[in-house]
Amino acid sequence: MRTLAELAAESRRRDRRKIDRFYPDGGPLRRELYPKHLAFFAAGLTHSERLAICGNRTGKTEGLGAYETALHATGQYPDWWPGRRFDRAIQGWVAGKTAVTTRNIVQAKLLGHLVRTPGVSGIGQTVGLGTGMIPGDSIVGVTPKSGISNAVDTVSIRHVSGGLSTIGFMSYGTDRDAFEGTERDWIWTDEEPPKEVYDECLMRTMATVPGRRGGSMVITFTPLEGDTEVVRTFLENDGADPDKFFQQITWADAPHITDAEIEKMSRKYLPSQLRARSLGEPALGEGAIYPIDIEHLLVDDMLIPKHWPRAWGLDVGKTAVIWAARNPDTDIVYLYREYYSEEYNVLLHATAIKGIHGDDAWIPGVADPSAAQSSQIDGQKIIELYREHGLDVIEAGHRLVESGIAEVWERMVTGRLKVFRSLSGWRGEFGRYHRRKKETELGMQSKIVKKFDHRMDATRYLITDGLDRMIVKPAPPQYEKPVQVGVWS
Repeated sequence: MRTLAELAAESRRRDRRKIDRFYPDGGPLRRELYPKHLAFFAAGLTHSERLAICGNRTGKTEGLGAYETALHATGQYPDWWPGRRFDRAIQGWVAGKTAVTTRNIVQAKLLGHLVRTPGVSGIGQTVGLGTGMIPGDSIVGVTPKSGISNAVDTVSIRHVSGGLSTIGFMSYGTDRDAFEGTERDWIWTDEEPPKEVYDECLMRTMATVPGRRGGSMVITFTPLEGDTEVVRTFLENDGADPDKFFQQITWADAPHITDAEIEKMSRKYLPSQLRARSLGEPALGEGAIYPIDIEHLLVDDMLIPKHWPRAWGLDVGKTAVIWAARNPDTDIVYLYREYYSEEYNVLLHATAIKGIHGDDAWIPGVADPSAAQSSQIDGQKIIELYREHGLDVIEAGHRLVESGIAEVWERMVTGRLKVFRSLSGWRGEFGRYHRRKKETELGMQSKIVKKFDHRMDATRYLITDGLDRMIVKPAPPQYEKPVQVGVWS
């Protein structure tokens, strides 16, 4: 019988070899039940650009992108592997929408969920490193990304050839200029990249060494943005570009998703997004964007407890601001205040945001990405004008409208978003926020009607980027009473 120490050691080894549990020879999740996943891998032999458009929970991030990244970085290919093989260490990138989502999703899938231990310096010593798809014993070291706790900039991985592979963690927002770097053997983008990032990545994978095959690029995402330019480059290819390959993977192609889970998810998602969520089809519907009875969202106004953190979201142009507080015990977000103006007057808006007596100046905010554009008056960036008036505000990094709408919708249907009844302007916009199908050069497209949507946009920025900025009102500074010297009692 094995001792407790031996069992613990075996458990640690298993945790640091997560990759061995994927695509087994037998069992209820045996490899042969995932023919589309295997076909996607096999296509790497003959196609340098591959797209997997997938329903949620089908394994696109972990079972496709992270799995293949780990194999190429280590060279530890299983005997059954049907795809491309690198017989040397590689230079690669992996990327997500923002630096935070890259850390929380892509990095976590590859390296594990990293938590810095007190008193330990260097992210390479954090708890959790090596419990992701890349085997722990193959990780040589990591370099931290500045400005984001527990985020990794690059990881060095031991390849079976004896060399060291390097994988850099990127994002479409803050790291966009960095995609103009040197050649890459491997690039994996999780969630759809902007067209300019996609084009730049293709340039990085072109061969520059005589006699050496170029690199490979893989995109894995759920097509919540609809029929975009990047999607069309694959779906409308029709063999014109032999480098391109796409695979559509649905809930039915993922044996690990149970019927009960499918039924639950079907109730959860927006009707206009269910086909994208379940089938990976880049299609959007028409009608109300949030098809829910507003009475399920409304609550009577109440006094916000002091220990609840707060933040606000800002939509510029026709200026709309929405304030929210979150109950830390239930994770319910309450929209409790609104502001709207069609005036172009930053001072007026900043004063309103801070409150009549400046009592709310401490609350941080997140602004429409267009706030980073220049003012029509003096050329100064709009967001800088707000900062000059004493507001703590940043530009929203989440630029994908449909996935942002999905985040708001998820809170609505799970009861984690409530709205004070006094927000009459918000209630009016909610009822008019809808899609309409329009005939375009690319065929029939479903578009959000860009009228009466400023408060809805401010709400979206608040949910996607503002929740992470929420803070509790700082306590006022305490001053000791000065001691009088030389005074007779």
